[in-house]
Amino acid sequence: MQFIKHLSIRYKLLAMVLVSSIFTIVVGYTALTNITILDHSIDEQLTLQETLHAQLDADMMHDAIRGDVYEALLTVNPTPEQLENIRQDAIAHCNALKANIDIVKKNTSLSAGLKAA
Repeated sequence: MQFIKHLSIRYKLLAMVLVSSIFTIVVGYTALTNITILDHSIDEQLTLQETLHAQLDADMMHDAIRGDVYEALLTVNPTPEQLENIRQDAIAHCNALKANIDIVKKNTSLSAGLKAA
């Protein structure tokens, strides 16, 4: 510490600037690294949220398809118009179920952590 006392003000100021610059670079790098990690975590969270939503919607479509089948089976003397409505509903529910299953497949193939869950 004795050598610091013998330095001129110019060198003391340069040393302070150098230490401050190094500290600023370290803090900036740490912040950038943490922002990158946080961004990745947010992306995974959104993927999980989308997957969960698709899974719940697929479950509802499964119930809707079952309802369509029951409606077709329990309708007494159905008219062609009623049968067509039931068929259209079943097709729409099947397409929605397939779309939701595709979303779940796509999202769970992105990450090994999601597959394990």
